[in-house]
Amino acid sequence: MELRCKGKGNKPHKSMKLTFADELILRKRGLLSRYNPEGLLNLVWLNNTKAFGHCTGFHGSTLKWGDIRLRVTETGLEYLEWMGQDSSDGNVKTKRGGTDSRVYATQHAPQTCPVQDYKEYAQRRPPAMRYEDAPFYLSIKPVVNLAALHWYNCQALGKNKLAKMVKTMCEKGNIPGRKTNFSVYQSCSTLSEAQSNQLVLICNNLSQQAAQSMASHSSSGNFIVSASYDSSSDTA
Repeated sequence: MELRCKGKGNKPHKSMKLTFADELILRKRGLLSRYNPEGLLNLVWLNNTKAFGHCTGFHGSTLKWGDIRLRVTETGLEYLEWMGQDSSDGNVKTKRGGTDSRVYATQHAPQTCPVQDYKEYAQRRPPAMRYEDAPFYLSIKPVVNLAALHWYNCQALGKNKLAKMVKTMCEKGNIPGRKTNFSVYQSCSTLSEAQSNQLVLICNNLSQQAAQSMASHSSSGNFIVSASYDSSSDTA
């Protein structure tokens, strides 16, 4: 029964994997994007789950800001490292990391780089929520001025919303099939060269469109969007 609830069963309610084609649709529709608060939250969540979901102690609902660190190699290459805490005895917490718990910047393709996504999310967080034990995923302000620096509240995104990240974005993107958070684990994390090139091309086009859209609103200084996540109705 537990496996079925997680989408691992072989019954009709089994989760379907999140395909590369699905991700392209979500990108094109702004549901995986650096250029709006909901898209950025989705994007960072997806990156983290793909990169660190296999790591011991990784739980999206309890993820802290200090669990994932931005670091730099001796050659100057930036990377993110999982430094999550394992509380096996309930009290002692031991930091753990390693080459299998890192994701490196893609310098040749900055528009699709997970490190750049992380840095953008870090910039959009309130300064008060950049301490090590702050919740990683924050709720979106009810009304957001995209021209403003900070898009998120000093409040954790609720567990109910985190549990339905994939379901929600796929429903909004009109992607058919039963998609759940487990769908990410079923997807292939390594793209072919052709897929990588296609993704880079699409993201470059979306970046240009976002820049043009922001420029068109620069005269008023406001570019207001309403958040899709209503933190007041969520259960933390």
